[in-house]
Parts: sequence; structure tokens; C-alpha cells
Amino acid sequence: GHALPCAGGGRCALEATRSLTGLTFEIATQWPDADRPVAAADLAQVEELVGLFRGRLTHSSGPGRLTYRLELPICDQWPVLVIDDNADILQLLARYVAGTRYRVIPAPDPGQVFELLEAHAPRLIVLDVMMPRMDGWELLRKLRGHPLARRLPIIVCTIMNQPELAYALGANVFLRKPVTQAAFLAALEQSAAPESGSR
Repeated sequence: GHALPCAGGGRCALEATRSLTGLTFEIATQWPDADRPVAAADLAQVEELVGLFRGRLTHSSGPGRLTYRLELPICDQWPVLVIDDNADILQLLARYVAGTRYRVIPAPDPGQVFELLEAHAPRLIVLDVMMPRMDGWELLRKLRGHPLARRLPIIVCTIMNQPELAYALGANVFLRKPVTQAAFLAALEQSAAPESGSR
């Protein structure tokens, strides 16, 4: 809407590309009156509108031309803190969410969990309870008492068949390993729902 009036008898070209997380538009506008300036107020309104959609607008201009680069997210990516000392499991779950709205933040060392909470502000937590250096059940209890995690959905994902204990200690969802991609993504969606609760 801003680019076309600028063209004013010239031309406006649009090229769009898509990545896993967003859309990028390249818009090149040229007009015959090289002395006519770009309307700065209008451009400010465009930048404000793009900001409402969490996008990013950059531009360059010269005599009779204006070029935009507009980047818009397809959706917000949700950081998911996955606490598991098994590197293979971390890689597998990261592959499971590739191309989705979720992004795995790996936490192979349970001792770094609270630092990662502060650094990445995850929206969800996935917790294994079978870890050699820390009792996962105790970590679940600590997470439920921590101000950054007490309201976050927590998925317990473990080989142990103890769903009732997991729920009693504050888990929202219980997954039994080995877990399929479909089951993992379904658990994330269930946990991410506005009214998600335990079980």
C-alpha cells in the first residue's frame, strides 16, 4: 500500500521467499520523478504496522527509488527446555520439532537448568527423571517451586511407568519412552493449549 503510490507512473517489483520460520518480501519501487522524496511519515506508519506483527522492515532509498526488505514470522517459535542427560534423545527430540513452532533448548546437565531458564525463558519444559547426577523427581519439585517455572507446563518423559507420581509432583503431561514424533508433538500441543492442565 505504501510502495505502489510511490511508484507513480514507474514500476514496483515484489519477490517473496519462505523459510521454516518466516516470510521475506523484497519490494523494489522506482518512479520517474527523481526529485520527489519518500514520504517519511507514511513510512513511519508502515514500520509501526510491521512491528505489530513482530516483523522487521529495512529500507534504502535514492533518487527515484525505494527498496524494502520485509521479514514476517510465520508463527512465534516456542522455546522448549528439554532436560535429559542422553545426547541421542536430545537430538531426536530436536529433529521431531524441526519445521514446527517449537524449538528445543537442550539441557544435558541438570545442574544448569535454572541458568537456562533465565537465559532462554522457555514456554514449556520436558523432563526426564532417570538421570545419574540428579534425582529427576526432586528436580520436578524444585521446578514447581521456582518463580520462573512454577506456572510453566511440564511434560515428564521417562522410561519409568509412574504417571501418578509425575502428576502428584506437578507434571502436566506424562510420556512413556520410547516416544514417537506424533506422541511428542501431541504432548507439546496439549501443554501449549491455553487451558492445559494435568492429565
